[in-house]
Amino acid sequence: MTINGTNFTGATTVKFNLTSANFTVDSDAKITATVPNGATTGRITVTTPGGTATSKTVFTVPGTPTVDGFSPSSGPFDSRVVITGQSYSNVSAVKVNGVSAAFTINSATQVTAIVPRGATTGPISVTNPNGTAFSDDPFTIKHLRRVTLSLSGSLRASGLVRVLDGTAACVDEVAVRIQRLVSGSWRTVGTTVTDEDGSYSVRVANREGRHRARTLRFTLDNGDVCARATSPAVSNV
Repeated sequence: MTINGTNFTGATTVKFNLTSANFTVDSDAKITATVPNGATTGRITVTTPGGTATSKTVFTVPGTPTVDGFSPSSGPFDSRVVITGQSYSNVSAVKVNGVSAAFTINSATQVTAIVPRGATTGPISVTNPNGTAFSDDPFTIKHLRRVTLSLSGSLRASGLVRVLDGTAACVDEVAVRIQRLVSGSWRTVGTTVTDEDGSYSVRVANREGRHRARTLRFTLDNGDVCARATSPAVSNV
């Protein structure tokens, strides 16, 4: 292939995504290079005694996979994510932030993967015999939660926050809002936080009506999301 630029005289190396290539300096503005075996899709660099220049665009090696996108952008363990790109006919591995996922090749441009347990938020990678491609955007792991509510006495609200996949970080010290239905709108009448086992208990004004417990969505340090949860409505009459 031909590489165009400036100040190529004296070039010492040409690389395709860090893999060295054989090349000929045709002129100060032109280099002819041979795509090396083992090269993967990426940027081209040219090094001279004056420094190294990197191409603005990515050179796609034929047969090397790409990850052009995926949907949905987030989901829980064991959910499905559809990945689109190129050169998927002979895909050998799909990973979510480095954790191997089970997958099905739908076509040369589409793969469906199962979000693996133990994965954390990060890029999706697709591998075939010619190389590995990574998504530009991260796939967000979503931890689904449930919250229960019971009312007793005058008036104590208590319950549990649980995570379907057992992630402890989504149940410890979680803010819980107790809400009462007033004129068709839910109004917060009490707040508390859970213990390390996800339990909570708080006293609120003893007024008749329908009540519910709600936890808000929040993001963990690793980028995972603890999903919002709302209990079924409970009446104290």
